[in-house]
Amino acid sequence: MKNIITNLLFVVMALGLFTQCEEQIETTQPDNNPPDLALSKLSNFSQLINSPYDRMQAFNYLSQYHMLAGDALTDNAKLVNNTGRYVGELVNQNGTHYNYWGLYAAINDCNIILDRIDTLYKIPTQNTAANRVTIRTIVAQAYFLRAMAYFDMLRVYGYEPNQIVNNWDKGVVLRDKPTFDVSTIDKRPRATVEDGYEFVESDLLKAIDSLAVAGTTIPNSPFRPIRAAAHALLARVYLHWGKDAEAITQANLAISTKPAAIRLATAAEYPGMWNTTIANGRLESLFELKITPGSSGSNADWSTVDGVNNSLHSLTTVGISASSQFVLAASNSLFNAYEPNDVRKSLWTTVNVRGQEFQMCLKWSGSGTGAGSPGFWADNIPVIRLPEVYMILAEANFNLGNEPAARTALNTIRSNRGLPALTAATSGVDLFNTILNERRVEFAFEGQRWFDLKRNGLDIPKENADPVAFTDFRVLAPIPVNQIILNPIIEQNPGY
Repeated sequence: MKNIITNLLFVVMALGLFTQCEEQIETTQPDNNPPDLALSKLSNFSQLINSPYDRMQAFNYLSQYHMLAGDALTDNAKLVNNTGRYVGELVNQNGTHYNYWGLYAAINDCNIILDRIDTLYKIPTQNTAANRVTIRTIVAQAYFLRAMAYFDMLRVYGYEPNQIVNNWDKGVVLRDKPTFDVSTIDKRPRATVEDGYEFVESDLLKAIDSLAVAGTTIPNSPFRPIRAAAHALLARVYLHWGKDAEAITQANLAISTKPAAIRLATAAEYPGMWNTTIANGRLESLFELKITPGSSGSNADWSTVDGVNNSLHSLTTVGISASSQFVLAASNSLFNAYEPNDVRKSLWTTVNVRGQEFQMCLKWSGSGTGAGSPGFWADNIPVIRLPEVYMILAEANFNLGNEPAARTALNTIRSNRGLPALTAATSGVDLFNTILNERRVEFAFEGQRWFDLKRNGLDIPKENADPVAFTDFRVLAPIPVNQIILNPIIEQNPGY
């Protein structure tokens, strides 16, 4: 039994041998039993699928950086207190960018599951009707999470397929098989962006197929991806890919397959959706990362002073105690982008710091001490909210020349935010700019702004500096230098 537990831990941490893609090489195996011994029971796979969720709680990914960097790198944020955080991003300093190479650890967790879980069908005690349903839900989650990780890496390290600059079409290294020890390591070049998008598409279609089977339900949604979330993520992928018709199809499927309980918040409900901890997830969340502060795993820092200093709540507010960092506030241009009577503007409040007024974000309350809450200073992360689906419909329809459908989708959001409907007078470039602005004010401090601009091949505006041209090398993140040292056939992005 001890060896089985040890092997399971080995499997969960397997990417420490080679990943965060080739980042650490370890040659000592915990014992002489093969990893398959730990993967002969469904309960072990049920535990292993928790690992990628845990890794995604890292502060340099979903529980902080992903939600703020897209605002700091553009024109949505300004500095309040200089703690060293986001100083480089605000001026687009050379080399200061997203670093998502560590997502290969989560990818490897998924690869282990997808590579080995079919062996359970050959074990009579495991191949039961109930277990087959559970296996299907685990497989769906693994495909979904692997797709999400690869997609975020692709849009950080590469251009979108329809926005290639100077023929630089490099994406990321694609791996679909697990790494258990040094003997299985192979050095691969970066795949093309197109190949990467096809890989992500394939994973999401497989996740959707699994979730579409009658009787397949993943418990604890929206903290686990439901079918509607997979359709929504695929719609996001297609929008970046320039496949607008496919994006519309998937967005409509997300709406038609979502549970009735997930809906757009009304203007009256909107502020409370953010400031009240809800055990079942936020009203609009199709997929929400549930932050579970603990004493082990990648989220261990939540239980230390690091958890306080690096939390979204600490970095965006004056805080529930003097320990808050309050690093980022809304830029003037962001705050002025809200229309009168827009309920979303109520999530900003004026505060005075050292005699200067700042607009402080109220989305991340950090009030995790109530029933069902994730923990003090912590906020669950809405990875995919229903408003994005309507925004995708608006942008994709606009791209296809269907302006009435684009306005209809936008007006669905606007009517729930206390704003008047757009008329046919808003068309052409004005309509496109309105779509971008609606995304800007809806998803402020949720990490979307950078990708909205990059997806459309637009220069990156800065409030108090010249724009960063779309052709500037700083639009792409640098590949970590240690990865190129370990694997010289990985080509660095231009300019670094």
